[in-house]
Amino acid sequence: MTVGILICEKPATVSDVKDNEKSLTYQLPADSRNTLLTVSSHCEFKWFLPDDLPLPEQLRQIFCGELHWGLNFILQFNESKDGWIKEVFPNIDNEYDKVWHNKFVFQEVGNVD
Repeated sequence: MTVGILICEKPATVSDVKDNEKSLTYQLPADSRNTLLTVSSHCEFKWFLPDDLPLPEQLRQIFCGELHWGLNFILQFNESKDGWIKEVFPNIDNEYDKVWHNKFVFQEVGNVD
């Protein structure tokens, strides 16, 4: 297995979080806020499985993973989500569109969902 460098920054300051919330125009969820203030303001970690690693059938599509979140990403991730809502999923009364509304993005996955 190949493993990327673990990045884990010091916790954010209350001022940093408040500045981010001001840009977002809403307060971060309590658990996210607490994690940023007490654990880390930014974490990244990536891993890749060897191509020849035998896996059970139900896991064969998994070849890598990552942890990728931080105060510095929150505004960007949520602006991206809001853009998708505006352009692709605008109708909050539509059951398919509705799942995108009223959400907070703290991490993007590798395929940018």
